[in-house]
Amino acid sequence: MNTVAFLLVLILPGVVSDPGESLNYWKVISAARQRYTHEKQGLHQRHESAFEEGDDPGVEFEGYSTRDNSTLERAKQLLSMNVCDSVSALNVSRKCCEDTKTILTSLVQRQMWAIQMIDSYGKIPSGIMLGDYRYPGSYDECKAIDVLVPINKTSQIKRRPFSPKYCQVVLPNEALKMFMSYGVPGIYMGICVPDSCHENDINTLMYTGIHFLPIKIREKLKPFAYCDNGLDFDGKAIFSIVASSLYLLVIVAATLYDIFTTNCLAPKTKGDGTGEKNGHLPIQNGTGSQVVLTQKDEKVEPGVGAKLLLCFSVYHNGTKFLNTNQSEGTLSCVHGIRFLSMTWVLLGHVYVFGITVFKNPVTLGGFMKQFAFQAIGNATVSVDSFFLLSGLLVAYSTLKAFSARDGKMNWVYFYIHRYWRLTPPILLLMMVYIPLFRYIGDGPFWPQQGTEVNFCKESWFYNILYLNNFLPTEQTKQCMGWLWYLANDMQFYWISPLLLVPLYFKPKIGQALTALLLLAHFICTGFIATNDQAQLNMLGGNNNNNNNQTTANTFQDIYVKPYTRIGPYLIGLLYGYYLYKFNCKLRINKYVNTVLWLMATISAVAVLYGLYNNNNGYYITQETASFYTAVSRTVWGVCLGWVVLACCTNNGGFVNTLLSWKALIPLSRLTYCAYLVHPIILFYFYFNQRYPLAPTQVTFVFLFLGCLGVTFMVAFLASMAFEAPMLGLEKVLLQKLKIRK
Repeated sequence: MNTVAFLLVLILPGVVSDPGESLNYWKVISAARQRYTHEKQGLHQRHESAFEEGDDPGVEFEGYSTRDNSTLERAKQLLSMNVCDSVSALNVSRKCCEDTKTILTSLVQRQMWAIQMIDSYGKIPSGIMLGDYRYPGSYDECKAIDVLVPINKTSQIKRRPFSPKYCQVVLPNEALKMFMSYGVPGIYMGICVPDSCHENDINTLMYTGIHFLPIKIREKLKPFAYCDNGLDFDGKAIFSIVASSLYLLVIVAATLYDIFTTNCLAPKTKGDGTGEKNGHLPIQNGTGSQVVLTQKDEKVEPGVGAKLLLCFSVYHNGTKFLNTNQSEGTLSCVHGIRFLSMTWVLLGHVYVFGITVFKNPVTLGGFMKQFAFQAIGNATVSVDSFFLLSGLLVAYSTLKAFSARDGKMNWVYFYIHRYWRLTPPILLLMMVYIPLFRYIGDGPFWPQQGTEVNFCKESWFYNILYLNNFLPTEQTKQCMGWLWYLANDMQFYWISPLLLVPLYFKPKIGQALTALLLLAHFICTGFIATNDQAQLNMLGGNNNNNNNQTTANTFQDIYVKPYTRIGPYLIGLLYGYYLYKFNCKLRINKYVNTVLWLMATISAVAVLYGLYNNNNGYYITQETASFYTAVSRTVWGVCLGWVVLACCTNNGGFVNTLLSWKALIPLSRLTYCAYLVHPIILFYFYFNQRYPLAPTQVTFVFLFLGCLGVTFMVAFLASMAFEAPMLGLEKVLLQKLKIRK
């Protein structure tokens, strides 16, 4: 019988035992791990001798006992069956079967490496009812085992008949339905098998192993296995590496050229003996302040080729990135709001993205009952903050451009600029992430086929057409699913001139059209929410009948669609119009200002914390839930828009001082790249885990802080490599188009 059959005989009776048999939770005592711990202290030989034939130290291993010999007896029983004589009938490779016999024989002889293989198996712990469905065992222990067996019974020379390979057995959920409400396909158990055994061999022998289980379970369980087989670079990965290397060479060359021309070839002028360097002479103007005159500046304007090359210079782009000087009319508080909104997005995703590696994921639902957690459970409104800012900035900048050009606008550049601003970083990131991600990690949770099904072959182009939010949200359809936000933002941008033009030429008509569109948004969202019985958040719903399908419908029909998310963007357009109209100068009575701040604060708190009682079992009606779904995000946009309006018109007080802090300006510039890369960083962290993580609040605090720092560091690299060069190229290549009327 195969190792997997042995595994099932060893472990599964403890899961589906007879009524009269007690559940067997094996004691977690691993002498093999102790061996690694104490090896440098000269105790290696002591552990080896502890397992000589007939020498019973009375130690119990995970799934292996030397007290009652039950495990050894099972191994002897399997050896006596001579299953390898009928492997052709089982359609199992003979090498796999022979290597399995070697394991069983060595286990009976109490060889350390065989015990380690059994020790590395996943075991059933406590916490099953809390959703603890993954038992990976010890991935690193399995991979590190050195299999040595004598060439023959009398020889002292040893050989390596095989190398251990880590696999996972999946027991589908049809037999154990306790996890169905959380979408768990079944129980996952790590096993350690010979590398000669392929998935088909393991699957076939598992079905044979099922005969050792009670008949009522045998008919339902249909286990399957998948293994860590190692990966060779395919054509897509090689192309990505070569292209990325060439791109990196361009960046290095541009940076070196920039440094050389700036520091070595900079023109130098002579002074006039007054002690001032390079001919810069301070004199007094009529007001008594100093003005610096330059005798001679022989700055050479670089050619088009040099300008194109300098677009890729990290030195050049980094200097601009760190510059915190703001031009007149800049809405400085937007930088702080943008950065804080990005941190909020990351905070929510830290909780959600790791749900497949959490030890007891059901406890996440319990977090929603905590009052302090409401702001995290409702962190999805952080995306509405970006929609609000996007609409506000588009309206403010476009209306100012209208005014500067006497109502004329280069609409071709209007659309090309936005597309160029967003698309190249997405394409470059896809080129690196999709083909290469699966090669940069390992472990029991690591997706060897990558995180994107079929490498996005069927849907990648929807991302650059910004229509991906209309694709089905199943994993097989969407590519880089978090890009739904950019699709919505681009679609809002496409239709914005329909409102901006009347807002400039006929403000009342423009405001009326915006209000009508907002009303249509409320009606549409409320109708869909009622029809789908939509959940109020991703971690819990508004009644006790929510299930996986309800969650999927909520995400598919409401969360990612433009007609259900446009509310904050429309509010942003109106706020941008008012900032343009008032020219960021609005005097508000102190008492009125205080009342408006209180109203905005209370409304925002109601959006974030208003579902506290609902999340604790006092469910609101479906009608109330639909109303909340329809208006809550727009209300949030109104509240945040007031913050921007107040701060930009000198009515923000200390809030404006905080949000306009210059240290936040560079961080704000990284938010686009931070949004693009932060899911990849979370994937990398979570999927590299060796054991399930216990989801506690303390754990999440440290995870968030660590991921926040790493995200913005990687975002800086991505900005210097992907975003900043493309912005520079736009200025060089599209300058004539920009100034054309």
